[in-house]
Amino acid sequence: MIVDGSDSNTATIALGYIAALSEIYGRRISGIALKPLIEIRSRVWYNPELKSRNFIVPGLIAVIMMVIAALLTSLCIARNGSGARWSSSLPHPLKRQSSS
Repeated sequence: MIVDGSDSNTATIALGYIAALSEIYGRRISGIALKPLIEIRSRVWYNPELKSRNFIVPGLIAVIMMVIAALLTSLCIARNGSGARWSSSLPHPLKRQSSS
């Protein structure tokens, strides 16, 4: 049986239920407690070496990009000037100029 471990709490609970059900089934058949019929082994498919950099680096890049976006926005608003309105910093459509 394969259990998805992306939600580790749910996966652990499911494995516990499976182990308990196999033990109960073994007792009903034989009448005595047997060794478990199902052997539970954990295997990591995505990151078998369990290297933390495979998870930390992409998350860190995303956080840095969000901070830079917020910083650039705040600098743009602050640079706009103390007396200027917010609407003056928004882009306006180009108007056609008369050539007469």
